[in-house]
This record gives sequence, structure tokens and C-alpha cells, in this order.
Amino acid sequence: MKLCLFYGLYLNYCYNFTTVFWKIITPILIVLLFCWTAICFVPSFVFRFILFNEKVFGFVGKYVWGPVILFGACASLKVEGKDNVPLNSNFIFVCNHESWLDIPALFVASPTYLYFIAKKELRKMPFIGWAIWASGMIFIDRTDRQKAINSMREAGQKAIKQQKNIVSFPEGSRSITKEIMQFKRGTFIISKQTGIKIIPCAISGSGNIWPADKLVVNPGKIKVAIGKPIDPKDHLDMTTDEFANYLQAIVCEMKAKLQ
Repeated sequence: MKLCLFYGLYLNYCYNFTTVFWKIITPILIVLLFCWTAICFVPSFVFRFILFNEKVFGFVGKYVWGPVILFGACASLKVEGKDNVPLNSNFIFVCNHESWLDIPALFVASPTYLYFIAKKELRKMPFIGWAIWASGMIFIDRTDRQKAINSMREAGQKAIKQQKNIVSFPEGSRSITKEIMQFKRGTFIISKQTGIKIIPCAISGSGNIWPADKLVVNPGKIKVAIGKPIDPKDHLDMTTDEFANYLQAIVCEMKAKLQ
């Protein structure tokens, strides 16, 4: 009896010590992760203009920045379905959004270099906006409906012309509850009007490691599932909203299997 009591107290002590230690170390860890981002940005920015090649950022994101960010956040990564991505074409990767860690996780998980769709307001932000612009990310104007549609069309044409694989988080923001929110139609306007195939992706676990509404980091595992390409030409009978709902259902099913 005494041994069981002692063991229980010991486990409680270990738990409390770990909790306090992690609360102390987390702010330092987050600062270091942002510092690493800045360290990676500066040489990438320089070499991007020396080599006149946006792929510098893709290389650094996939092989340098992303892996270190995941390691620093104590996040392991498991990827399923890499073979579903043909390397002779470009796609729109559609994914749910749980955490800021989704970006480095997708950089590392994808067999190709990725580019993200960003709202044009981010271009004006010091450092972050410069990085997004220099790395070849695609900006869209969301100030009103018609501008957003035109901007989406231009983004799709640019992706095709420059052979870019772009990532879209059609929920529009990170999900605080980790439940997949309603997909917005902009991404699917691009797909339907330009014929770019969509690759559905699902992420699970990133929201537990770095929640969307908190500045805390908890060790854990991120799982990424990459689905097979979906051709919008096979779904011409669907409206844009129906196509968006169809892809949302696929991503929800993929995420449920990961969990």
C-alpha cells in the first residue's frame, strides 16, 4: 500500500515538474523558432536575386527551414501518399488548417516545392511580406467579390504559366477547435476556370502541438495524408460551391482516417 502511494506521489511529482519546465521553456523555444525563420530568410533572399530563381526558397523551406522548425517544436512527422503526386504537372494542394506548423509540415511532406496563396495585405508587412513576395508566393485581392474572383483567375493562370504547385487552406484561417470549417470557394474557382487538378491533403496533430489560439508548444506527432489528384473536368456538373463541398468531404474523411 505504501509502495503504491509512494509511486503515485512520484508520478505526480514528475508530471508537475514536466509541466512547469515546459511552461518555462516554451516562450524561449518559440522565440528561437522565429529567430531561425529570420536566419533562413536573409541568405535565401540574397541568393534568390543572385540566382534569379524563386526555387531557392522552396529548397530552403523543404530541406533547411521546415525540418528544423519541426525538430525545434518537438514534432515528429508521418506522411502517407507521397506517391500520389505526379512530378510532371502542377497542382493545387487543398488542406485543412490547424496550426502555424502546417506550413513547415507541408513543405517537408510534399515531394515537390510548394508555393502558398496569400492575401495581398501581407505584402505590406515588413520582413514577412518581403519574404512572401521574394519567394514567389501568389497574392490575391479579397477586398470585394469581383476583385477576388479576378485575382483568383490570375493566380491560377500564373501557377500554370510558371509551373507552380500551390497550397491553399480554403478554410481561410486556422481552426481553433481543430474541426474542419466550411471551405471557401476561391480555390475552386481557380481549379474550375483553369483546369488545374486538385490534390486533397489532410493534417492531424499540428493543432495539439501548437494550438491556433495559444503561444504554447507541446511535443507530439503530425500526420499528413496526400490524396490522389482530382480533375475538375470530371466534375463539370457541379457548381463551384458543390465542388468545394465535395473536396471538403474528402479532406474530412482523410483526416478521420489519420486520427
